[in-house]
Amino acid sequence: MAYENNVIFAAASGNNNNPFNVVNYPAGYDESWTFAVGATDESDQRAKWVQNIKESNYGPGLDFVAPGVTSLVYTTHIGQKSYGDFDGTSAATPHVAGLAALLRSANATLHVEDFQGINKASADKVGGYNYNSDGWHQEMGYGRINAGKALEIVNNWQIDHKTATGGTVVNITTTTMDFIDPGGGIPSGKYSVDRYEIRKTVSLPTGFVQIPGFDKKVYVWGRGINATTGWSQANPNHQVGWCNVMSYTETTAELQTFVYEVWEYPDGAFVGWYPVTPSNVVFAYTIAGATKERFSFFQALPALKIYVFCHHFSSGFHALAKFWNSSIPKSSLNLPLYLPHMPQRPDERVVNHKKKIENGRGSGRELRVEKTAAAADDAPIQRQF
Repeated sequence: MAYENNVIFAAASGNNNNPFNVVNYPAGYDESWTFAVGATDESDQRAKWVQNIKESNYGPGLDFVAPGVTSLVYTTHIGQKSYGDFDGTSAATPHVAGLAALLRSANATLHVEDFQGINKASADKVGGYNYNSDGWHQEMGYGRINAGKALEIVNNWQIDHKTATGGTVVNITTTTMDFIDPGGGIPSGKYSVDRYEIRKTVSLPTGFVQIPGFDKKVYVWGRGINATTGWSQANPNHQVGWCNVMSYTETTAELQTFVYEVWEYPDGAFVGWYPVTPSNVVFAYTIAGATKERFSFFQALPALKIYVFCHHFSSGFHALAKFWNSSIPKSSLNLPLYLPHMPQRPDERVVNHKKKIENGRGSGRELRVEKTAAAADDAPIQRQF
């Protein structure tokens, strides 16, 4: 399956305003294996195209939302040489898939559950909904994805993949379980089991700082498949790694998983411990935090380039690059301006006027390009500000 191969699987939640408040298959198959995506409108509300008939599905299992109405999504038409509007959760889901590819391109070592953890930390809590203590709401999931903030975590934050061995048995439950064999585990079937709940408290690094736009200094999440040697308590159980972060502070995190002592059902012949004994459990978890304060948008990009395209120079022109961001830092930024090759009259050239963005909270700053009456060759123009 995709999850076993560390593949990020995003699926549309559906558009039929499901009366049972659940997302459609396969989006709702399992919260760890697929990412269920809902749609939002221009006001960051749950998208409703036809009241009570065509609305973005919501409920348990919804992970994230993204734009999904015609005024926000414009794409190519299948089989036609044209563009057109696109709506529905099928229009929202490619945003999440694209973001997954973007994050993986920045860091190929990301685990599938790192994608969920990073986006839980970076998603915007839009729409005026009352999100719960875990940052989730039934109509918005963990919020609308924010690619800039997600990239900031991947590019600039300290992301540590950690493991911890052993733990404390806090509960034993005797029951019957249906196991499904993905290959190499307990043969599929019903068994009698003692289910052992194992917990472990781990210490977290110090020195993380609060970054504007994020609600915590440090984020912690578990990594399951191909990482943790403990399973979930799900029944039926697919025998894949599972590590739950029950709670955490800035200094410690409490981890949870399960192991099983298994007997044949109903004859009672002992089968063994699966996947390991309690003392041999390995918890896998990820810690993410910023070690020094950095400005989110500009620091997340290796370079900011402004491309200006224009036709033959006539009487002159201005190229304006304006930036609106509520958290532009006090320190100034030198920006590069790139002008592609373009036809020029021999009596014209382009001169650059160096500008800096200084103390620019929420205000636009301008880069100006002007014609002069001096000669120039026909080579491409590139000036570094």
